[in-house]
Amino acid sequence: MGMTENQNAPDISVIIPVYNEEGNLDALRAELWPVLEGLGESFEVLFVDDGSTDGSPVILRRFAEEDPRIRVIRFARNFGQQMANTAGLRHARGCAVIIMDADLQTPAEHIPELLAKLREGYDIVYGRRERTHDPLYRRWGSRAAGFLINKTTGFRIPDSASGFVALDERLVKTVNRYNDRSRYLSGLFAWLS
Repeated sequence: MGMTENQNAPDISVIIPVYNEEGNLDALRAELWPVLEGLGESFEVLFVDDGSTDGSPVILRRFAEEDPRIRVIRFARNFGQQMANTAGLRHARGCAVIIMDADLQTPAEHIPELLAKLREGYDIVYGRRERTHDPLYRRWGSRAAGFLINKTTGFRIPDSASGFVALDERLVKTVNRYNDRSRYLSGLFAWLS
């Protein structure tokens, strides 16, 4: 990967939006760290606390104190996952950026595969959820929304892909130029790539 403007920038940034995930955070870190350290590249993890009202902020503060590769962005209130991801993208410094959920439904073990595809020259690589605990109504609603977006815009947005994605730093810089207050990132990614 090419160097970013900052010579001390990590090779990889991982953005994880968090909203009331205190029960998952330690397990997520235990799953994620061996994968990232196994890559043999520098990395940072940006947890974006989207106004959690449980013990998530305390856990994230502890993480940041224990490991300088962890940075925490904390919202005063809940703005939603799209805004959390947007904040993460604005602060990510890596040559490659991974966005993943904190709910343990996106397996960290697939990060090397996403990065390998990204390094083949793709601007964006979507991961697909293998494990999902979402209720049936949410899965069908998500599929229906994706179908409508695909039909009305002509952009193909993969099903179940929005929570696990790898982006090249050039695409991140382009996305960061858009200042929309409310954005649908999967649609923006599809439009720009």
